[in-house]
Amino acid sequence: MVAWRHVEAAEPAFARRVQERFDAGRHKTIATLRADGSPRISGIECEFVDGELQFGSMGGSRKGADLHRDPRFWPHARQFRPER
Repeated sequence: MVAWRHVEAAEPAFARRVQERFDAGRHKTIATLRADGSPRISGIECEFVDGELQFGSMGGSRKGADLHRDPRFWPHARQFRPER
């Protein structure tokens, strides 16, 4: 898996734009995969810290179990229309 700091190093202008848009709102969602392969969408709060995207999960949560079984995930942030 590629760490966010690698994206920042390779494409700093792109990474800055993505992070600015991602940080524009507090609440995000994350998609994980259930044991049967179907998607699970969960609300999360997350932030970029030292070149990594960090988010929390309650112990014993289904989202956490999904990630232990299969670490792939897809974060989503509300899309804000850039000012022109």
